[in-house]
Amino acid sequence: DIVIPCSFGLLTASYAGCAASPCTTTDTEEVTVGGVAKTLSPLQQMPGGGTSTRSRQCSEVNPLYSGTLQLLCSFGDLTHDVTGCIPKCPTTTPLSVTVDGTSVDIAPTVDLTSGTSEARLCSEVNSGYEGTYRLGCTAGVLGLVDPGVETCTEKGC
Repeated sequence: DIVIPCSFGLLTASYAGCAASPCTTTDTEEVTVGGVAKTLSPLQQMPGGGTSTRSRQCSEVNPLYSGTLQLLCSFGDLTHDVTGCIPKCPTTTPLSVTVDGTSVDIAPTVDLTSGTSEARLCSEVNSGYEGTYRLGCTAGVLGLVDPGVETCTEKGC
């Protein structure tokens, strides 16, 4: 409560009983990550004075994303920031890989998070070759990791 007493013809305000509203576990915020929307609530009460933040996993909203999103509380107003969410490279999105003129669509065996890679056999693309190459994921884009299929060598006799 704000108390405004009048003393000797002057009004003065006392804010002693005022406090910023927190964001509670019953407050909700619709968060969209990569076109998928989900309603999130704070897992615990968040202070409302200034801006307080709580991190959540982007995969809670969209399993094809990694990283963290932020729930923000400012004076009782719950908002969000998804700039920390990065798309993965899913097993459903192949890359055309060519070894000595033979091309095959190769998809990762698991959803790759951005910045990770997996080794694949050259013989999956061309049975006349041996060795390995790496599929890598960068911000949701699947590609070959340098030096690519140059590590594949023709099988000997």
